[in-house]
Amino acid sequence: MGRFIFSFAHNILEILENKNNNHYTNGEFWLINQVKKYNPKIVFDVGANKGDWTIFLKKSIPDAYIYSFEPITSTFRELENNTKVISGVCCNQLALSDRTGKLEMNYFKDNSLFSSIYKHPSLSDDYELEIVEMMTGDEFCITKNIEFIDFLKIDVEGSEFKVLQGFSFFLKEKRIRLIQFEYGQFSLESKVLLKDYYEFFENLGYVVGKIFPTYIDFSPYSVKKENFLTANFIALAFGDSLTKSFKGK
Repeated sequence: MGRFIFSFAHNILEILENKNNNHYTNGEFWLINQVKKYNPKIVFDVGANKGDWTIFLKKSIPDAYIYSFEPITSTFRELENNTKVISGVCCNQLALSDRTGKLEMNYFKDNSLFSSIYKHPSLSDDYELEIVEMMTGDEFCITKNIEFIDFLKIDVEGSEFKVLQGFSFFLKEKRIRLIQFEYGQFSLESKVLLKDYYEFFENLGYVVGKIFPTYIDFSPYSVKKENFLTANFIALAFGDSLTKSFKGK
């Protein structure tokens, strides 16, 4: 009975904390539908995988130009194939990180969503190593003459903080309006806490909120939030008018 109660309580906790990888139901696509009211022009999909998020955003916001990033060769080919008939999508076989150079990644061929520089805590050792190219976001923007990013989405299985550090100039200059990032089990491997994200953004003048199916929770950081349950968060500058659109609760 005790085990049943524990399992039941844990399942309830996951529901309440919105542990959900389904873009359609976890609030990610709801967020896109809120953002489209503001007509974003430049969007980055960092960790695009096979392109599901990119494709949905283009359908919702046809005028947006998306730079999609996927470093693993076989997954990148699928991304290219899935988006080749969609105008306004630029696919890049590249990892964005905190420095420029080469990077060793673990490729899980049976579940490419979990490919990462870290080993997934609950997956087997059935993976392949691949050396990929990496670059900072700031440097990429310089090479492409990009001056402002309306929406930066990051889903890179534990390397989200490194990606953010690579955008240090753009973030300090408030050249990124909205950032979406994932926090979860991989944070145990990267040793980056949710607290680190809150402090990082707050020091730059951004406010952080957690994505729920129909609203964003902008409540302050609490140690109770440090649960390593996979969820998505956003950050945007203090006082940004987008905040009002996101407060559905």
